[in-house]
Amino acid sequence: MELYNQYINNEISLVEYISQSSDHMTYELSAKKSDELIEKIKKDIKAKDRLANIHISLMITSDDAYALHLTENYKLKAKLTITLNEILEKEKVELFGKSYYLLGEGIDGEKYYLQKAVFNRVWYQDGSYIVTLNCTKTNINCSIRYNSGDINGYKLASFEGFNNAFKITTMTKEETWVFYELMRTLSTAREAMCISLRGNSGIGVRNDLSELIRNEDVYNHFDKVARAIDDELDKLLSPAE
Repeated sequence: MELYNQYINNEISLVEYISQSSDHMTYELSAKKSDELIEKIKKDIKAKDRLANIHISLMITSDDAYALHLTENYKLKAKLTITLNEILEKEKVELFGKSYYLLGEGIDGEKYYLQKAVFNRVWYQDGSYIVTLNCTKTNINCSIRYNSGDINGYKLASFEGFNNAFKITTMTKEETWVFYELMRTLSTAREAMCISLRGNSGIGVRNDLSELIRNEDVYNHFDKVARAIDDELDKLLSPAE
């Protein structure tokens, strides 16, 4: 993405962008950013500030990719094919004093949001709820647990299941792996907090090891870990400022 960022921010020219890129580049961008890239390329192709012997052509291939050919003195100097895979714009909604991050559109057509975690001394709350909102985004239609819930039979807590559950998400493939890692680690931290605070697993039967299990330092450590993970999820899922 470095060359893309340099080009889109006018740090390098279209000639430099094509010449320095590999033959085939694939970008995961929102529809808006994809349009911005292609419109910028079209505009720069028409620019009059290039040497007269340098020409750039743009064609749409049979698989809807964009093929750029750079010629100098009518000889091919460089070529670049751009494939654009669409992702959704990131979105953060404030409702009932809580934050909700758009994850994507499920295969059922619903938009699903992750509810931001809430912490208190007694219990770690809400950080694993996935919800749908009404059309005006003023109320919650339904909520499911990330760890145990599914969309049309696809388990959200499974990387493969998560990908199959959504037609399109707000995350690139790399970001989806980061999300999966953060959510798994958050779940583990939550369990450590609960067991070190209660001194048991919560089943409700006698546990003679409760005093040994109960540990303030362990609880405080994983409380910091969980809050740090929550901050990372906010960075990952929030729209760019």
